[in-house]
Amino acid sequence: MFSRWISLAVIAFTPCLSIAEELPSFALPSTVNVSVSSSSSETQSASIGAQLMLRKNFWLAGSLDSAKEKTDDFESTTSGGSVSIGSDPLDEYSFEAGVDGFGVDNQYRVRELRIRGTLAPDSIFELENPGVEIGIEYRIGRFSFSNSPNIIFNTTEVELETRTLHLDATCNVGRHWTFRAYVERTTLPSAFSDLNRPLAPLFIPESAISTAVSWPDDEGGGTIGYNRGRFGIRVGLSQKHAAVSGAVSALHSLGIDYRLTHKLLIGARSTVSRSLDDTSLDPIQTFGLDLSVQF
Repeated sequence: MFSRWISLAVIAFTPCLSIAEELPSFALPSTVNVSVSSSSSETQSASIGAQLMLRKNFWLAGSLDSAKEKTDDFESTTSGGSVSIGSDPLDEYSFEAGVDGFGVDNQYRVRELRIRGTLAPDSIFELENPGVEIGIEYRIGRFSFSNSPNIIFNTTEVELETRTLHLDATCNVGRHWTFRAYVERTTLPSAFSDLNRPLAPLFIPESAISTAVSWPDDEGGGTIGYNRGRFGIRVGLSQKHAAVSGAVSALHSLGIDYRLTHKLLIGARSTVSRSLDDTSLDPIQTFGLDLSVQF
C-alpha cells in the first residue's frame, strides 16, 4: 500500500516538473544600430554595429566606424571597429571582454583589450537593491605609429603601451530616472612626451602627434536620463585632462530618443566641446542621428 501511494505521488508531480521545464526564459532582443554625425570642426562620421543575443542571454557584438576630419587643409580618414562578448546583463554579476581599435592608414593605430565586470546584486547589506549597478573596467592599449629613424625613436615602427582603469556607477530611481557617473585614470609611458618636441613632425605623422599629445590621463563625468512611454532624454557633462599638452576640456551632451514602434527607435544627439584653459579656442559643436532596430 505504501509503495502504491509513492507511485501515485510521483505520477501527480511529474506534470508539474514538465510544466516548469517548459516555461520560457526571458530573452533580450538582438539589435542593429546605425549612427551618423557632423561637427563644426569639419568632421563627419558614421558607424554601424550589431549585438546578437545568444542562448541564456550571452551576447556577441561588433561595430565598424569611420570619420573624415579636415584641419588646416589637412584631411584624414580615421577608421575603427570593435568586437565584444559578454554574459547575461540581467544577472547579479556579469562579465564582458572585447577588443577595440582605430587609426589612420599608414600613420598610426590604436588597439585596446578591454575586460569589464558589472555588479548589480539583488541585495546590499541585507537590504533590497534600489537599482544600483557598479561597473569596473580595465583596458590595455597599444599606440603604434610609423617613424623615420631619428634621435627620438630609432625604429621605423614604435609601440607605446597604455593602461586604463575605469569605474562607473548607475542608479535607477523608480521607473523613469537613471543617474550615471564615471571616472577613469590612464597611465602613459614617458615616451608620449617625446612626441611633443618641435622637430617631431619632421619624422612622425602629424595625426599621430595630435593623437598622442591630446591623450587624456584622467577623465570623469555623468549623465541624467529620463524615460517615459515612447520618449527618452539624456543630459550629460564630462571633463578630461590631456597628459602631454595639459589641455583641459569639457563636453556637454544632450540626447533625445523616440520609440516609433516596439522594435524601432530613433534618436538625436548634440554635443558641445569647449576648452577650459584656452578661451580663444572656439567650441566644437556636433550633431548626430541614431537608428536602432530590434529583432
